[in-house]
Amino acid sequence: MPTPEQLNNLREVFSDPIVQNKLVDLVTSKKPKGWSRRSNAPYYKQYYAEAIKKEIDKMLVDRVDIIYDYKTFCGENEELMAKNTLYARINQSIHFLLDCLDPQGVYKAWYEVVRITQEKGRGISIRFAEDFRREQKEIQSPKPIMATQDVPLWKRRMDTWLESDDVTPFVMEPLCLSDVEVAQIREELNGLDSVMAHVENTFIKIMRIG
Repeated sequence: MPTPEQLNNLREVFSDPIVQNKLVDLVTSKKPKGWSRRSNAPYYKQYYAEAIKKEIDKMLVDRVDIIYDYKTFCGENEELMAKNTLYARINQSIHFLLDCLDPQGVYKAWYEVVRITQEKGRGISIRFAEDFRREQKEIQSPKPIMATQDVPLWKRRMDTWLESDDVTPFVMEPLCLSDVEVAQIREELNGLDSVMAHVENTFIKIMRIG
């Protein structure tokens, strides 16, 4: 059992109530939400979640798909790992990441725009959805002077809303905005007296106040 001093140190490290709740859920259940008591989730652990988080971070930066090829992870004849086991490892580690290590919802937004597929004869692929890829291609290709069609969809919709008299709050999600984009949007909206906004990497929310 941990000592009182260790418990106090743990409370200081996990001071956020939301994080504390997730930690308690993790310690008491050790299974993804909604799973039955009889379900086995050996890869629903922080170790595996941290490992796949590194690969997901690369995806978010480089905007490239990844694949866990069977030959590398399972071996020629599944002597290293069964193909179904590899899929379970990927699936459960992602669920742990979403449930316990994603307070800002960044990876939840990522999960909404990818497809995880068992490709016969190749491996387990994690690919961006085509509609998201088209949108990101626009975002990743800025020009000094932009034509209307070169402006990202979220930007066009936000500008249209700001120029209108629409009093319905503007909400655009899920997004995968860079920290630079978040800072630029916040600066732009903070300069407007007529609106109040909440902007994060995964969403833009704006309401009129005057």
